[in-house]
Amino acid sequence: MSDKERLITSKDKDSDVGINKYYSKLSSDEVGEVKKEASFRDTFWRWVALFFACFFLLGSYFCYDNPNALSDMLQKYVSVGDVKYNLLYSVYSYPNVILPLIGGVLIDKIGINFSIVLFSILLVAGQGVFAIAGFVGESGEDHVSTAFIIAIIGRVVFGLGGESLNVCQSTVVSRWFKGKELSLALGINISVSRLGSVFNNYTMPPLADATSLGWALTFGFILCIVSFACGIVLTFFERHANKVDKKSGALNEDEKEEFHWRDIKEFTLPFWLISANCVFTYIGIFCFNNISNDFFVARYGIEQKSAARITSIVFFIPAFLAPAFGIVTDRIGHKVTLCIIATSTLTLCHALFFLIPASNDQNISYWGIAPVVLLGVTYSIYVSALWPMVPMVVEARVLGSAYGLCTALQNIGLAIGPTIVGALTFKKSTDDEQTSGINNNAFNYVSIALGGFALLGVLSSIALLIADRIQLNGKLQKPDNDGENEEENGHNQENEDHVEDMDSHSHGQNSESYKAHVKRSIARSSMAR
Repeated sequence: MSDKERLITSKDKDSDVGINKYYSKLSSDEVGEVKKEASFRDTFWRWVALFFACFFLLGSYFCYDNPNALSDMLQKYVSVGDVKYNLLYSVYSYPNVILPLIGGVLIDKIGINFSIVLFSILLVAGQGVFAIAGFVGESGEDHVSTAFIIAIIGRVVFGLGGESLNVCQSTVVSRWFKGKELSLALGINISVSRLGSVFNNYTMPPLADATSLGWALTFGFILCIVSFACGIVLTFFERHANKVDKKSGALNEDEKEEFHWRDIKEFTLPFWLISANCVFTYIGIFCFNNISNDFFVARYGIEQKSAARITSIVFFIPAFLAPAFGIVTDRIGHKVTLCIIATSTLTLCHALFFLIPASNDQNISYWGIAPVVLLGVTYSIYVSALWPMVPMVVEARVLGSAYGLCTALQNIGLAIGPTIVGALTFKKSTDDEQTSGINNNAFNYVSIALGGFALLGVLSSIALLIADRIQLNGKLQKPDNDGENEEENGHNQENEDHVEDMDSHSHGQNSESYKAHVKRSIARSSMAR
């Protein structure tokens, strides 16, 4: 076997006819040069980069749900009453109605590395201020109002960094796993991130009991610093990948084009339906999670620590199932169908929360765990199908802005949702409900409201399925490798045409330009594989 033949696998021989014909016309040095033009992001190092991409958001997910895990202490020392308590979630989301879009544009304009550092600093600072609020509130009843103001400031700053870091993470992972294994990579992201949420529910209540509210929140502050360090390491990987790809010629020129605000007008209907679906579904999941501890305590008479453990099931299940569903999604496709299934089961979850009767009887109350388990499975399916669709409906150069816009719209829902829930559960403070220990009405209203949002998620998923068939020819329903193979086949035909052209011009003045053009086409095909 000649050196040229060794460079071509048996699969290439069967499928890449045009490339094989052209290899026979190149010297061994030229063949080697073409083969070197593969992206650094296609190598084994993408899994190492994924490790740091996962863990640089661990602190964010851990600290986001600190109010839920520490609801009793926070309502005692910082935010007296349900309305003020729910504001700790709402103020996180209000600035992020706009900021993730700005953050996405910053990613596209000034680069991912600077964005990671900037937003990580905001995240760490916000959690630090929130921890200070805990210490101030514990210093005396006269300082509770001051502690609440400090806590609100801390959560706002924390939110300024947290949601934009989500955009950074999605953009980075989409770059490193573009066209292959993206659902798996994003599933692993969700897995690690949600382990942070589970870790929060299990560790914060006993840690606060053993020390204090302030020191428990300080532990979250330290974890944010560790996550910041992981983000710094990730920026080194990004710089090195850009440097290597630029030198080898594998850097996609289209991705380097500058973003313009007018590009948002070019976002297609499927993108807007994906965003709307995200808004409705996330309200149904996260607005319940925000009050889930109080839900189980009030409705089933469960202790706060036990309620926190039950709540953690919602995110404990995705920690293991999300990567598995990611693999399935990569291989079988049907992402929109999976979204329809997920939103339908979410609607069923809230129907069960409404139908299962309130009781202090432990035997009956354990039935309330069943919809929690179903909710965890639902979330695993949903995130594995939803987020990989975004890169499929927008150009690579505006990917950061697309993720940012989707996250901004999501936060409109997550800002309004807790406010609605807080108003519905305000009845919980009336005398008769406090006496009975069971809230028979308020949480029923919450279940109806969140179930309604879940139903809107079902309808928007069906609309997305129709739009995909009409505008994208069913692209969102195909496995990732199908789209890749179609693109590759297109390149192969292009290569074969150029080979024939080069044959006819082999003695002409433009032979070298043909050769260079075909080499670039081959490099694109190799990089796609």
